[in-house]
Amino acid sequence: MFDSIDPPTLAVDGILSSSVAKGHRCFVSKFEHMPFFQVDLRIVHDISFVRIFNRMDVAGERFQNASILASVDGVQYKTCGSFKGPGLTRQVIDIACAEETNGRFVKVQILNNFLQLCEVQVYTL
Repeated sequence: MFDSIDPPTLAVDGILSSSVAKGHRCFVSKFEHMPFFQVDLRIVHDISFVRIFNRMDVAGERFQNASILASVDGVQYKTCGSFKGPGLTRQVIDIACAEETNGRFVKVQILNNFLQLCEVQVYTL
């Protein structure tokens, strides 16, 4: 089984032109059921949308059947938005949140595959 050596911090390092093949500058999960990435915004915000920078080199189609989830407490999550996909290599994907979505924790989750995120940006109101 593939075991990731590319930590979640790589998805929030501010480097937008990342790729897995060149320098391992993207977060990569294990191949698993419902892999996810989560960010803690430290305080509760009204969330407008989440911008995902997909892989810039190959395999952009792995980003599909994605959900953006938000939580105030890190326990109860509400669906903010979704992306059916499949994504494209070099694609920047904006996933809008439903009205009145607020949270401190924001999670990006897919059904089954490697979750590969080169950058995640959460936009608040």
